Amino acid sequence: MFIDKLQKENSYAVGFIQSTIWDNYVFGGERNFFVLICEKNDDPVGYTLVTPGRTAGDFVKIQQIAVRQDARRLHYGSMLIGVIRKYCQLRQRMGARLRCRQDLESNNFWRALGFRQYGTWKKGAINHVGFRASDDINLWEIKLNESIMTFDFMWGEQ
Repeated sequence: MFIDKLQKENSYAVGFIQSTIWDNYVFGGERNFFVLICEKNDDPVGYTLVTPGRTAGDFVKIQQIAVRQDARRLHYGSMLIGVIRKYCQLRQRMGARLRCRQDLESNNFWRALGFRQYGTWKKGAINHVGFRASDDINLWEIKLNESIMTFDFMWGEQ
């Protein structure tokens, strides 16, 4: 499977989700995830795993995103975010959030796309589901749905 192979090649950056989790939660429908696969000439070059949020105004959560090494800097990652933008507009989601280890160059990618860092999950800290951070992790977000008015928008702080 393409996703499994790309995930293993990039496990230092995206972590690793076991195939049983993909089979049961993602493709089996036991959890509320969806996967977008980017292709060029019917050849998969990247994917993203997304949690869609529960209600209008929520942020979607980008759980993983990876692009093949030979396809990087060719806008495939940006295109995947573009599809997430359309999803947010269609489903009335505010935008997208994600986590990225502080030592990864992909932080530059998120910043270049317009994401803003809204926090850091410090090494050793435990999050809301009981996971302990193995390194400092940047928390990023971007607003992708201009039709949803927010309090900070009214004050001119986007």
